[in-house]
Amino acid sequence: TVGGNGADFEYTITDFFNLFNDVSATRLGGAGNTDVLSTFKETIIFNADGKSMSGGITASIHPQRLNRHIAKHNAEYCWVVGPGFSPGALQDIEGHKIVTVRADTLAMFLRTWLSLGIDDLSYSRLHDIVNSNFGRSVDYSIRDLIKEMSSKSVA
Repeated sequence: TVGGNGADFEYTITDFFNLFNDVSATRLGGAGNTDVLSTFKETIIFNADGKSMSGGITASIHPQRLNRHIAKHNAEYCWVVGPGFSPGALQDIEGHKIVTVRADTLAMFLRTWLSLGIDDLSYSRLHDIVNSNFGRSVDYSIRDLIKEMSSKSVA
């Protein structure tokens, strides 16, 4: 979690992705590795990098390092998960197969999912969101998905 141990945050991200019925995620971490390596539908590989910090927002992202991780693991893209991102950090990822998301957005998604009592949830909608938002934040798109999930449960 924010302000806590970076490895703990990486395990939390791993646990989040493992909740999907069609994703297998493993924490790697360490020098030269992505933090979390995931496989969707047994063939689509993606990475996640955690930015756990006590200061609140991530000021910069190093896309060259994340691109090396993408290449190393033959991944399609990389999530960067953190408490928040400065405008400069968001500019850092423009033109790359990298997206940012705030940890509280993923927590809101998880709370909504659990409150709706959905037993099996596919990662496919999040995969689609990432693929149409390379180089940007996916917070608004995921929050729109949360609203859609909530409205369907009321109908």
